[in-house]
Amino acid sequence: MPGPGEISRVNRYGRAARPATTATAAITVQDFETVDSWQLERQVPTQVFVIRTDRDTVLRGTGGTLIGVPAQAFRRPDGRPLVAGPVEVSLREFYSLAEIVLNQLSTRSGEQLLETAGMLHLAARAQGQDCALRDSARLLLRFPTRQEKPGMQLFRGVGSPEQGLNWQAPTPPMIFNRIHISPPHFKRGQSIARREITSRIQVGRELQQRLSRMRVTRPERQELRRLSGNTGLRVRAVAHAQFTISPGGQVLGPSITGISVAELAPLVEKALKAMPRWEPARYQNIAVPSIYQLTVLFTPTGQAAVRYEGLNEDKTLAQLSAKSFAQSFEQQATASTVTQFSTGAVSSYLFSAAALGWINCDRFLNSSQPLVTFAVNTGADNTEVSLVFAKQRSVLRGQTKGQQTLFYNVPAQEPVTVVALKRVGGTTLLATQATTLSTRPAQSLVFRPVSLAVLKEEIGRLEKAE
Repeated sequence: MPGPGEISRVNRYGRAARPATTATAAITVQDFETVDSWQLERQVPTQVFVIRTDRDTVLRGTGGTLIGVPAQAFRRPDGRPLVAGPVEVSLREFYSLAEIVLNQLSTRSGEQLLETAGMLHLAARAQGQDCALRDSARLLLRFPTRQEKPGMQLFRGVGSPEQGLNWQAPTPPMIFNRIHISPPHFKRGQSIARREITSRIQVGRELQQRLSRMRVTRPERQELRRLSGNTGLRVRAVAHAQFTISPGGQVLGPSITGISVAELAPLVEKALKAMPRWEPARYQNIAVPSIYQLTVLFTPTGQAAVRYEGLNEDKTLAQLSAKSFAQSFEQQATASTVTQFSTGAVSSYLFSAAALGWINCDRFLNSSQPLVTFAVNTGADNTEVSLVFAKQRSVLRGQTKGQQTLFYNVPAQEPVTVVALKRVGGTTLLATQATTLSTRPAQSLVFRPVSLAVLKEEIGRLEKAE
């Protein structure tokens, strides 16, 4: 598994590309009294991916995020297209409560409380300039999770962590439809594919003789005449084949039906399975399994001809669930030399993003409790205070007013933990206090010196087991 700041990059066909170099995080200085290693240590590292703009690319973050970047996805800030050359895509991931608290993030959309499944910050640069996504481009995002929860949406962050991010413009998870699917195809062309199939079907003399003597029903005879008239062939038998083309391009599980096909079916099946690899179907640039179908027509002399081939869109989309798509996405971002990330995720949320910047996978939380203003007495010193909710993965930052930190419009009777941080003489001090939200202020915070490792461990203990 890549270490912190290391990147694995996979090209559009799922083959591992050379790892990009480690990048130093770009740190925004926080409002502490002095600038020292504390500001650097608390930050989530920035991962930098150097990608080509002329190919689809799958990026994999160390926290388990997968990002599908289509070819030609970026533009200059003024709207002009990029000139040829690499683009640096930077990613920061915030999945743990410690990462969220230490980076001064919160889960709120206006006055509504949110529950998060993870936050990201995405940026891109080329030729020394910031880039934006083209209006028609969409990034495919996969957020890992141990347990799926209903109602998750993708939010865009407005503002900054220092001033308080407001999560806006929620969009629902990705919906599978026809407009984003591209069919599988044979790398050397469909005419070569037909030739490859028919060249592998050898009908011996005895089977030819049996074909000429086989009896068919009246409807079957009418169908043979119709096919003969449409194709100009003297059709004596028909084999309708349906099979799966895997994300790796292999033909799987052909099923054969048709007219006078009993002895021909094994020949067709064997020919299809012996085919070279196809280029698989793709959904938003990710290779996916697809249902393909074709018809093999046989003449009385045993000549085979392939007709009426193509993707069965209905059946392909019907089998393409969010779970199976996420598995295909994951497989293409995992090279043989890269170990699976150890987040313990067994599921995921899939979204399509139309912009870079701050991104959050959240759902709204509606409480029947009255809303109150909760205060924490902190004194006059420069203290950062957050609320970590006990029943869901929600974190709020407070607003400092005099010697208090205030949290507006929070649901009464919710159990939370107050997490307070401050720096005194180069030492980090932490205070935590479990309480219940009400109009009564939290007081008597007891601070103790902690290292960064102990601080992360203490906040990590507040994670709700799922």
